[in-house]
Amino acid sequence: MSGAEYASYDVCETVALLDWIQAGYVRPLEDLPGFDEVKERCVSGSVDYFTFPGPDGKTHTWAIPFYTSCQLFYYRTDLLEKAGYSKPPRTYDELLEYSKALTKGGVYGYVIDWADDNFVYRFAERMLAAGGGQLVDENSKPQWNSKAGIRALSWMRDMWQAKVVVPESINIESSGVSMNIFLQGTAAFTQNWTIVSAAMNDPNKSAIVGKAKESINLGDVLESASVASYGGLFIPKKSEKR
Repeated sequence: MSGAEYASYDVCETVALLDWIQAGYVRPLEDLPGFDEVKERCVSGSVDYFTFPGPDGKTHTWAIPFYTSCQLFYYRTDLLEKAGYSKPPRTYDELLEYSKALTKGGVYGYVIDWADDNFVYRFAERMLAAGGGQLVDENSKPQWNSKAGIRALSWMRDMWQAKVVVPESINIESSGVSMNIFLQGTAAFTQNWTIVSAAMNDPNKSAIVGKAKESINLGDVLESASVASYGGLFIPKKSEKR
C-alpha cells in the first residue's frame, strides 16, 4: 500500500512502522479517547514495542499490538526417551550432541529455515545473542566478527557438517515450512513461533500428537536467547474517524 492509498483506511496493520512514522503518515494514539483502557487490556509490556520518539522528538505510542509471539524450542519426547535422554538439550552444544544420537531411521536431529537472509536472522537472534554477542552496536557498527560470532557460526557449520540438519533447511525461507517438517515427524528438534504449540497436538495437522513439547529457547553464555514479534494496528494521520 502506498502513502497515498493509506488515507482511505481508518485502521491499518503493519509489523514495521518506522518508515511510515518518519513520512508523517501515522497518528499518535495516547491522546485518543479510550487509549488507556485499550492499553490495559494488552499483554504487559507489548505496547512498549510501539512506543518511541517520533519526528517531533517526543515519545508517542504509535500502534496497539494485535498479536504477539516469540520463538520457543520444540522437541520430540518419544525420541529423547528412546535415545536414553531424560531431558531436552538446553545449550547449542547439547543440541549438536543430542542431534547426532537422534539422526537415524529417516529422522534428522534438527530442522530450521536457513535460506538466504533467514540464515543471518537465525544466526543473530539466537546463537549470537546466546553467546553474549550482538550484531551491531549503538552506532550500527557491525559487531558479529567477535568471539561470540565465530562461536555461533562454528556451531552452525558443525551442525551442517555432522549431517544432523534436514537437508532442505538450507533452502527453506519460511518458518511455516520448517514447522510442517517437524509436524510430519522427520525432525527431533526445531525452533519456531508459538503456532507450533497449537498445531503439534492437532491430529488434522500433526503426525506427532502427544509426542512433542516446548521449552524456552536454547542458551550458551546466556541461559536462553529468543526473539519476540509483534504486529501492530495504527491509525493513519488523515483518517477522519476519532
